[in-house]
Amino acid sequence: MRLLLFLFVAISSTCVLASPCNDTCTDANIGCDYKLWSLETLLNAIRSSFFPVSQSTVEVLRQSCENTTICFKCDKWKRKYQKECDEAVLQVHEFEKNCIVPTLREIFEGGVECAKNNDFFSSDFLLKLKQSCFLKTMRNHCTGSNYSLFEKYYFNIMKVYTSVSGDKKFQELKCMAVEAGQQTKLELLNLKGTNHEELSRVLKNIHTCYKPVELSVEPSGLEDEFA
Repeated sequence: MRLLLFLFVAISSTCVLASPCNDTCTDANIGCDYKLWSLETLLNAIRSSFFPVSQSTVEVLRQSCENTTICFKCDKWKRKYQKECDEAVLQVHEFEKNCIVPTLREIFEGGVECAKNNDFFSSDFLLKLKQSCFLKTMRNHCTGSNYSLFEKYYFNIMKVYTSVSGDKKFQELKCMAVEAGQQTKLELLNLKGTNHEELSRVLKNIHTCYKPVELSVEPSGLEDEFA
């Protein structure tokens, strides 16, 4: 890290002499080594986490990212770290793949009585879905300590999904659930001979899911619900 900082400082001196600063220049202000180390450590912890990040961790990450990007004079490196921070927030973790997506798939396919009155594709789907309903359905797909931890910290995790950036991620999880179910249907349609009407319905479900979620502001009431 000391060597890296030395290189940053050395190149920074070259960059300062050149006007304007070149985007290929890897320059950092003196004293930023700890900020860089902190951000990289946090990013690595999030990337390797089995569970999705909580809202408090997201806030810490954003602050750390902001503190680090101002270390650089060149836009190339500011963009690099900002991109890594954004991607970390939207990363799909193993718990989500193994537990949340299968739960959403069962709900989407209509096998959950307590969720039948909820519009799966609506932006307030998560708000209207009762905690007891979601957890009861998840028991079919996720057991043991993973389920127990999620149940204990349910609101901490769900609060992330109700933020503006988190809503985009939850939409992706729903789409993963839809696509998994529809892929099975497409395979069956292929085996028994394609029915145009059925095929159109399957494709429409996938298309409906991947349509951009139109949210200009944070949905009213969601933060209060999961506070």
